[in-house]
Amino acid sequence: MNATATENHVNQPGIWLIRHGETEWSLSGQHTGRTDIPLTDHGREQARTLRLVLAAQPFDLVLCSPMSRARDTCAQASWCSGRRRAALERMELRYL
Repeated sequence: MNATATENHVNQPGIWLIRHGETEWSLSGQHTGRTDIPLTDHGREQARTLRLVLAAQPFDLVLCSPMSRARDTCAQASWCSGRRRAALERMELRYL
């Protein structure tokens, strides 16, 4: 990639989607949907591994599901510190 292509890529807006870490139900293949299942210890460790990658990104806004597994993933990854975070408390999240 040349310097111009790199500069153009840096200036383009983007959206990152991060899924929550492991839960007991994701281990067993169950669909959690709206059930508020917490992260496992391994799920919290998975989230912590994202810290360096996410810290290097210039996010303007972080949106987070109200489910504890999503909030815990966000917190463990230190994704929310120093960034504008909006919890989607009032929105009803549905799977399509």
